[in-house]
Amino acid sequence: VRLLFAGPPGAPPQQRKTVQDYLGELESRISSPVSSEVIEGDDRALSLTDAAGDAGIVVVGAGDSGLKAAVFGEPSERVIEEVGATAVAVKGENGRAGRLRGFVESRVF
Repeated sequence: VRLLFAGPPGAPPQQRKTVQDYLGELESRISSPVSSEVIEGDDRALSLTDAAGDAGIVVVGAGDSGLKAAVFGEPSERVIEEVGATAVAVKGENGRAGRLRGFVESRVF
């Protein structure tokens, strides 16, 4: 399992640490071999699609909403459309991001 998190280029050290801590928490919940990586890029969907490479299956978190998602499209939908593998989007409870992701994103972004 390879965990990827796309963030903005030149993120401040505290933001990168928070994301690394988040990925570490996710790693601790997975029982199979796992690695994680933070990818920097202005276009999160493109960065994730490129980083997925020749993956056999891609699972992306979904749940972005609001005006930005309506205008530019939800990044998870773009990844699913563009990646060259079987892909699935996973939503948290009630179609929103999970509690851990929501907490991290509220502090970082």
